[in-house]
Amino acid sequence: MRSCWLPALAVSAFLVVGCDDDSAGDGTPTTAPLAPTPPAGKAKAKAKAKAEAVEAAPAAATDPLAAAKKAAWSGDAAAAATGFAAKVGEDDTAWSGLAAAARAMDDLTAATSALDGKGSVGERAILIAELKLAKGDAAGALASALDARADVPDAAAALVARAAKAGAELPEATVSDASDPVAALAAFVTARDLRAAKAVSEKANAVAGWRAAVLRGEALVGFGDTAAALQEFEKAAGSGDPVAVVAANIARARLGGTAKPQRGVDPITPLQVSTWAAAAASAAVTTSDPAQFAVASTSSQGRAPLLCATTSPRRSCSRPSRLLAVATAHRLACGWLL
Repeated sequence: MRSCWLPALAVSAFLVVGCDDDSAGDGTPTTAPLAPTPPAGKAKAKAKAKAEAVEAAPAAATDPLAAAKKAAWSGDAAAAATGFAAKVGEDDTAWSGLAAAARAMDDLTAATSALDGKGSVGERAILIAELKLAKGDAAGALASALDARADVPDAAAALVARAAKAGAELPEATVSDASDPVAALAAFVTARDLRAAKAVSEKANAVAGWRAAVLRGEALVGFGDTAAALQEFEKAAGSGDPVAVVAANIARARLGGTAKPQRGVDPITPLQVSTWAAAAASAAVTTSDPAQFAVASTSSQGRAPLLCATTSPRRSCSRPSRLLAVATAHRLACGWLL
């Protein structure tokens, strides 16, 4: 019996002594030792070296064309013109971007200076003629357009006719030559009515190019011939030139908002107007032209807002839908740009 309880007592005493340890028995958690703190001077030196390394890192290269597009859509026409001018001849969209930036400048002298030495002689003369027309200088526009006849005869003819429509007096040599398509086109767009215009339409139609097509279409709208006007706008839009796509689609979208029903002519539906306006807005993004993008966004004049797909001619989009459509188009434009 004694041999049984003595070992048991010894084991009990051992367990009691083991459980009485102060570090475990008082319930206080143990704390891991802290890492040594580096000297203050060494920490500052390390932080300074890191900052210097960041400053010395080479800056990311900026794409001049992307910077020009960003400037254009930020409203800085001068910076956009400088950026696009540097890329003319290297990128197909640089000239249209430069043209849009020049049109956005309030100062005609500054806009003309931005074009100096860029593009061909004819391209510069046509754009300067357009800039002068926009400022109300029909005579100056005529002079610039005539300078372009040898280089871009069709575009020059369209600008000569536009200048005549704006009040410029054509040279006697041009007016007196009945076989001259330029004189015929000018006579067409300044005719008092459709009957008078048709008398010279055959020669006027001989002037090719999208500018002449848009001009004839605008004249036909004034004469009330919707079907013929749409044919001219379709011809211009089919040229593939993004600037033409903008001009032609804005013109026919506006026509869709104002045209009166005509017997034997299918009415223009809101869906068509939306499609044309969206095509114009998309092309305006390609040409980096915020002003034309804004025009395209409102060119439906309430019948069918931009990108609002309405399948029935009698339906129109709600105001929230219109706002959403324009906002969506703007976001798409910014996404394509940057």
